Amino acid sequence: MSLKSQTLKQQIEWMQLALPRDLGDGLVLRAATPDDAESVAQLVGRVFGREHFDGNVAAYARHYTNASHPIIGSENVLLVEDTRAGKIVSTMCLIPQTWTYAGIPFPVGRPETVATDPDYRNRGLVREQFKTIHARSEALGHLVQGITGIPWYYRQFGYEFALDLGGGRLCYFSNVPTLKDDETETYRLRAMTLDDLPFIAPLYDGACARSLVACPRPEWLWRYFLDDSPLARAYRLPFQIIETNDGRAVGYVDCSHDIWQEAIVVGEIAAVEGQSLRALMPTVLRWMKAHGEAEGARQNKPVNAIYFALGREHPLFDAIPELLPKTRLPYGWYIRVPDVPRFLRHIAPALEARLAHS
Repeated sequence: MSLKSQTLKQQIEWMQLALPRDLGDGLVLRAATPDDAESVAQLVGRVFGREHFDGNVAAYARHYTNASHPIIGSENVLLVEDTRAGKIVSTMCLIPQTWTYAGIPFPVGRPETVATDPDYRNRGLVREQFKTIHARSEALGHLVQGITGIPWYYRQFGYEFALDLGGGRLCYFSNVPTLKDDETETYRLRAMTLDDLPFIAPLYDGACARSLVACPRPEWLWRYFLDDSPLARAYRLPFQIIETNDGRAVGYVDCSHDIWQEAIVVGEIAAVEGQSLRALMPTVLRWMKAHGEAEGARQNKPVNAIYFALGREHPLFDAIPELLPKTRLPYGWYIRVPDVPRFLRHIAPALEARLAHS
């Protein structure tokens, strides 16, 4: 069952939020419909791309505003329409998730893709949407909201920096070991498929266990990440299985389409217990360099490094320190806890266990 499944009570509470709402000057705040998908995509692509249209973000918005999206869907997308001009001028969405604190699950609402046409800024449109999205999140039972975004901006809506976001190490293309003429690859990479889920899920769960706060990934969510439908394919992450030449899976890596500050971004990498990461990495680095160069050519962007956005610490950093000469410090998650006592009561078993063992 996906996160879009809701109780009748939650749906009624959402309808009581008085949408559509007249904001004056011909501006109307309303929930999106699937027919708005392309307009939402065009707006966020322009806003997030700044000088150049961001096709990746546009593809993501086009998909999540569609009824087929298993997590968001148009019912979790807000927009402001200029009814006089007949265009969408501001939008944001809510991503329902489940996180864990020391293994204790808690529901989270993630406002994202906050975008406003530059000609319509400083009119309180984002503030009105946040009021509504917070009410929506409350109706869905979320104990926490979290958002990623530009420095300090979201503090005005009740958020504070509270958790690390990203950070990691860079491997420049010049540091990638070359394959000598008399050498052959010991490992190979191939696209992950649904048949790999029994192998991959425990590796991801093991990585989550290293963190106090984590985001579990149930099977239906893995299936979404591997969705090969035309809408999903545009923003699909190219998860790769790392295997021996005889076809034995030994790990996986997520190497995204994103190029950030001239580096292709890696969000996840893990290997089975007993497998040396150091032994895998020459093959993996060569594959990721080729992937980054291809993405750079496709997006017409310069790219010269691989950014392992794996946080402050990761087993990979200990495995190949000489190939990762530069550190990027983490940014921060904006977190909002509207009812702190309620959240503390929810995670009390973990806090009491820590006190007992202190």
